[in-house]
Amino acid sequence: MIIYLALLSALAPFKLKLLTFFSYSPNPIITNHSIEFEIGGISTVTIENGTHYSSMTFWKDEPMGFTVQDFYKEWIEPNGGRCPVAPGNFSYKGRFFETVVQDENDPKNVTRTKLARNIIAKPNGYIISCIEGNYTKIYQ
Repeated sequence: MIIYLALLSALAPFKLKLLTFFSYSPNPIITNHSIEFEIGGISTVTIENGTHYSSMTFWKDEPMGFTVQDFYKEWIEPNGGRCPVAPGNFSYKGRFFETVVQDENDPKNVTRTKLARNIIAKPNGYIISCIEGNYTKIYQ
């Protein structure tokens, strides 16, 4: 599954690192199974150490989850990169969610489509990229 760029127009005044694709496998996501991610695009800014990746998920307009990761440690370094990352083409793969765990509060035998909003922000909080889209998750 590939979620294409949904860049927020309000960010236009800033120089952005353009995250043009976000893919994951398997599609749909299945609880209690491994999942792999890939992100990529064209960087127009230098990515410095301390940059963060965050992912917010929503279902029926309600927030369901929020994750924050060190972009360097979780995406750049495991792919052989070093900070700072100069502007240009990039592609990073990640398996940082080794298993999408289903807990006792999750529904059973249900498939849900949720919204994911993924942001990359500099250490000072300036958002340099945003990509969002729907994904499907199967609860067993």
